[in-house]
Amino acid sequence: MVHDQDGEAADDVDPEDEDEVAAEAFPEEGWDDLANAPIGVDEDIGVECDVDDEVIQDDEGECHHQAHELPGPKAPSRDAVKKHNLTHWPYAPWCPWCVMGRRNAEPRFQCKDDKGRLLPLLVLDYCFMKHAEEESLLTVLVGKLYPSRKTFACVTDSKGTDGYAVARMAEFIRQSGLTKFVYKSDQESAIKALMTEAIRKTGTSGELAPVPENSAVGASASNGRAERAVQAVEDLVRTLKAALESRLHWKLPTAHPVVRWLVEHAADVMNKHAINKSGFTPYEELHGKRPRERRVEFGERVFYSLPKKGRGKLDLRWKVGIYLGHAECTNEVFIGVMNGNVIKARSIVRVIEESRWKKEA
Repeated sequence: MVHDQDGEAADDVDPEDEDEVAAEAFPEEGWDDLANAPIGVDEDIGVECDVDDEVIQDDEGECHHQAHELPGPKAPSRDAVKKHNLTHWPYAPWCPWCVMGRRNAEPRFQCKDDKGRLLPLLVLDYCFMKHAEEESLLTVLVGKLYPSRKTFACVTDSKGTDGYAVARMAEFIRQSGLTKFVYKSDQESAIKALMTEAIRKTGTSGELAPVPENSAVGASASNGRAERAVQAVEDLVRTLKAALESRLHWKLPTAHPVVRWLVEHAADVMNKHAINKSGFTPYEELHGKRPRERRVEFGERVFYSLPKKGRGKLDLRWKVGIYLGHAECTNEVFIGVMNGNVIKARSIVRVIEESRWKKEA
């Protein structure tokens, strides 16, 4: 069961029944051979795949790489529907969650590329997400790096120098290979403080120190790229959350810990599947190659392999966990486990379709 930051169970389950419910929804035992597991499984196919991929075009003329699906047991739905459900990217007019979550968005600002800019540009802004009937407010820091158009998104407990947001931004800077670059916001002091601390954490200084740049106060159009990045992240998070809720037959609270992973998963989907005008995704622009991975739907129960390091000779090789997304720079996936922790796994295998979704897990 996934827990919140204070270690409390995120779902309202009677304490007397919690262990029994969790054991049924999320088996703690493991298996040496997946054929011995009580949950059906497809053949053992790893998370890596060949990079040959289908390029699709949406209604706005934008091109995208279709995600590779981790094969599972045969299902009655069409192959195109199954592949789309992995990421809900790009927008599909026949998908009810895309229509309800992303159609009729606000008009987007038109902004010409900065042809004279010699340094990479990182634009930043905060956004706030919640349900109308909830009091909990999700604060999300969103950024976009140009010219690669790589997206950054993470939930922060507070604006400014929140420790987690600072660490994630510092990691984003390092993973993007940034040294000297320009970062732009709307002169918000919280973003300035966060970037100052993140840059200090990366160790960049002197002639390679990043350069701040601000848009006019109160003029959102002057930082239109950040506004568009926020809109894109909000749309995909809304869509993915609605799709997960339809699988669980349960409304996921805004404050649930899984929503934090969903926000960063949305950015990862955009970075690996949205194709720029150059013909490459943001991931390809920075890494020079396509990611070799197969995906399952966010929040899906999967078998995951236990690494040899930390596993005794008599420990079993496979357990059941929750898929929470792919790591950016490795071929590992994030797995939520029964005690509320999140670990990295090298290999995952899908369970049969009727066993993939459980609210209690």
